[in-house]
Amino acid sequence: MGTDIGDSLEIGESNSVRRTTYLRGKRQDDAHEYVGTQILVVEPASATPEGSLDAITGTGLRKGNGVTGNGGNEGGYGVAGIGGAGSNSGIAGTGVSGKGGSGRQKGADLDYRPGVGAFARGGEHEVTPLGPDDINLRQMNGGGLVGVAGGKADAPTWDVVAGVGVLGQGGHEFAHTVPVGPVGSTDTAIVGPPSPGAGVIGHGGGRKTQKGTGPVKTEPGGGPGVVGVAGGSDLGDAALQRDVGVVGFSAVEDTGRGGIFMTTGTPQLRLRPVRITNLDQPEVPAVPGDFLVTVFGEGGRQLFNLWFCRLENFWTKIV
Repeated sequence: MGTDIGDSLEIGESNSVRRTTYLRGKRQDDAHEYVGTQILVVEPASATPEGSLDAITGTGLRKGNGVTGNGGNEGGYGVAGIGGAGSNSGIAGTGVSGKGGSGRQKGADLDYRPGVGAFARGGEHEVTPLGPDDINLRQMNGGGLVGVAGGKADAPTWDVVAGVGVLGQGGHEFAHTVPVGPVGSTDTAIVGPPSPGAGVIGHGGGRKTQKGTGPVKTEPGGGPGVVGVAGGSDLGDAALQRDVGVVGFSAVEDTGRGGIFMTTGTPQLRLRPVRITNLDQPEVPAVPGDFLVTVFGEGGRQLFNLWFCRLENFWTKIV
């Protein structure tokens, strides 16, 4: 069924092909426009079967892709995913979900490693032959991945995203006053997100243990939430990154910095005070290089101090 070139495909049966099959959308003639907005639509019938069904499943051969989408030549998306409506769980479907392939390990021998869940690479300029006056026309390439929260969040412009690996745009707080009640009523209600959202949140992985088929236990500590490594630098010592919210690292001599904090007239950094009961020596674990701001006392008789650690677990008061 459908094994020879020119054979018809049979619905509900297994079909084989010996070369690429094309479905091309075209107009009947210049006087008749194409009917519809898709070339092929696959969807469940009105009398839907029991359980869940995938509309299309594609399996690549060897290093071939399961699905490849090429956008239209006027800026069309290569792949567009729209999540389904929410069920009784109250959460609608995800637009695009990616899961990396599983790795395989036999004892201590590693056959191959698991793949990443999603990979995004920005487009590059195709540079045509240049003339003698074009030597300084350098242009940025496209960004890798852009995430924009739903609602009234503004999509970043191309210039903002250019050359960026990942850009996250949080959602705006939005107070929208709308009328409620019957026609003619002056009652109103305010709808919309009650607070602005973060552009990016990084949450480090935790530490889990399990003995045999026993319960999974959560142990203290974990990985860093966000690691920033300056260009031209290798990732710092992984042991120094444990249990840290944000890690900044640079190996660039003279100009390299792990982090820079800038404002236009307000303090560049705030350290939230830790309450202590011993004013002479805070009972807070420390390693050389740590800073600590403390508060001692209650009410209107509070004393704030800044400390620096020069010896392990020993604080020197600065202010």
